[in-house]
Amino acid sequence: MDLHEQSPCDKDFINTATSILRNTLNQLQDLNSSTQSSAELSPQTESQKAQLPVPRPVLAPSVVPQQPSYLSDRYQVTRIGQSTSTPLLVKHGVPQSSILGPLLFTTYINDLPKVVSNCDVESYVDDTKTFISFSLSEAVLGLLSLSQDLRSIAEWCCSNKLLINPLKTEFMIFGMEKSIKNLPNLSIPFLGKIFTPVTVCKDLGLTFDATLTFDDHINSLTSTLTSSLCQINRVRHLFDKDALLVMINCLVFSKLYYCSTVWSGTTQKNIKKLQQVQNFAARIVTGTRKYDHITPALDKLGWLYCTVMLL
Repeated sequence: MDLHEQSPCDKDFINTATSILRNTLNQLQDLNSSTQSSAELSPQTESQKAQLPVPRPVLAPSVVPQQPSYLSDRYQVTRIGQSTSTPLLVKHGVPQSSILGPLLFTTYINDLPKVVSNCDVESYVDDTKTFISFSLSEAVLGLLSLSQDLRSIAEWCCSNKLLINPLKTEFMIFGMEKSIKNLPNLSIPFLGKIFTPVTVCKDLGLTFDATLTFDDHINSLTSTLTSSLCQINRVRHLFDKDALLVMINCLVFSKLYYCSTVWSGTTQKNIKKLQQVQNFAARIVTGTRKYDHITPALDKLGWLYCTVMLL
């Protein structure tokens, strides 16, 4: 039985941040090369729940007989209010929200990376990404290789009773701005549709742009967090300081620094926008007025500036 190099228990693959960081570093290496660009297509299956590549777990002989009882004779019902539907036998898939479910699915799709011959395949949760790098002069050849691998992936999914959702599939080219402008009109046929490059795509909660400036991510993030802070500000008189801190930590800061290791190299202009969000949060908690200096409030709360947090 062939095993892949990484294990699902390895710390490098246990969260979205490490998965995105590895993919972004690979893209940046291509961008730093002389006329390199990268193409990404994200075919997604509705049930993928694991990081690839991973090893195929080897089940002990005493465990194997327990699998049929775990997977068979399971029923599901739908309840609305006090009404419950008739139980329906589950004939496919693994139990939702189960402990063994992700492990069993990981085992099931373990062979997917072996299908491709030209591209790199990365998966996390329900997202599968296919990458290939090519120079400007080899753009057409590179996309042809990508198309061939995508067909192989589609055939593999079909033979293994997995459905790729074309509505959640996007095609994106990463590169230097000048290189992207010099590219010809490119497109990829896949699942009966023609995919053209998008300028922005979202992956695991992070918004990517073609040149990896993360401007779109910062703009969207600050807009969402400012809206949340405005709602908290309207009712802050109903809560004490500790409650406000809990709300802001849960609703704002948990998102503010999400995957910051990936985008922390963005421009000072973007970091200033993040600092404005933090300043707004500090004013809410301490009651500092709009035109009062913010440094005393940050010192009182023990909050570091965004530039320090992102180091």
